[in-house]
Amino acid sequence: MSRDLLKQTIRLAHQNPELRVHLLPLIKQAMEFDTQNALDKYLKDHPKANKSNHTVKEQGGSKKQKTPKAEHPGTQPVRDEMNALKELGKTHSERSGAYSTAVDKALEYAMDHDPKYNPDDPEGSAERVQPGGKFFKKLPPEMQKKFKQLDEEDKDDSSSKFFKAQTQLQFKVDKLPIAERRKLKQEYGGDIEGIKWYA
Repeated sequence: MSRDLLKQTIRLAHQNPELRVHLLPLIKQAMEFDTQNALDKYLKDHPKANKSNHTVKEQGGSKKQKTPKAEHPGTQPVRDEMNALKELGKTHSERSGAYSTAVDKALEYAMDHDPKYNPDDPEGSAERVQPGGKFFKKLPPEMQKKFKQLDEEDKDDSSSKFFKAQTQLQFKVDKLPIAERRKLKQEYGGDIEGIKWYA
């Protein structure tokens, strides 16, 4: 909102109290700050604020308003890939979680029915109950069916796709300037599993 428009809106709200309900949200939405530092602090304290709604007052024409630097051309493609990787990561996590649950249920069954079950060797015991393991064929049919179903769902190999996409994305992140990496790190934080920002 321009300075003149803001003044006119405030004047209109002052003169017409019945319109204040509609005008105040517009006024609150746009703010003008005395200095660039004040604007930066406000935006830091309010990360969801739309930067384009806020301006810095002109200082008698002696100081220019800071214009934001143009974004590096590689930043948007990295951002797009990060969003895609997040979705791929969700699929990977869901499938890993479902498989882990199936293994846990099979281990519970094996505790009571497998004489060679060894509680001191959880990895070895888990291998015995999974497809190809020595105890797998002794599991109830519904458990065997669940493992086969999970294997069938993972035919597209979501794990290797996820790790491959993660590696490619890290390579692209590493090529970005440090300032762009900092911006993306702030934007995504720790949401992307395995991406190192080095910023």
